[in-house]
Amino acid sequence: MSTPRTFREWAEQKAATEGEQARRLDEWTAAYDRLRDDITRWMRDDGGEAVKIDPVPATLGERGIGTYVLTGLRIRIGDHSVNVSPVGRNVAGPIGTRDGSQQPEGLVYVTDGSRKYPLIRTVQDGRDVWYVAGEEGVAERLTSHLFEKILMDLMS
Repeated sequence: MSTPRTFREWAEQKAATEGEQARRLDEWTAAYDRLRDDITRWMRDDGGEAVKIDPVPATLGERGIGTYVLTGLRIRIGDHSVNVSPVGRNVAGPIGTRDGSQQPEGLVYVTDGSRKYPLIRTVQDGRDVWYVAGEEGVAERLTSHLFEKILMDLMS
């Protein structure tokens, strides 16, 4: 982007930048909301009434996006709980998957407060694909079964 010479050029550049920021924020919040809805559905379908889910507001601030609020989750079973906490859209990458190297486009932690599992969003063929960062350096695609294994580990 060239240096503006007039106020009009500066204002047009500023408006274009803010439009891109709004687009990136909208795209990220929609992707995160879909993940949150999937997790909620998995818990309701597979966990039944034993699983309690509470909303947890999360205020985030990111360079190039600004400050925004998303709704995390607290998943409770008995006296054990984990949080699903959005971390942000901007993520350093790439990550290694069985399908090759992928560029991350969002990060969420599933945590018991001391241990955490990173959920990493990628976009493949225009669709969100979420991975769980693996200990061996290879991320595994997120499924309801894998998410349930994460919860059992964190709540044990």
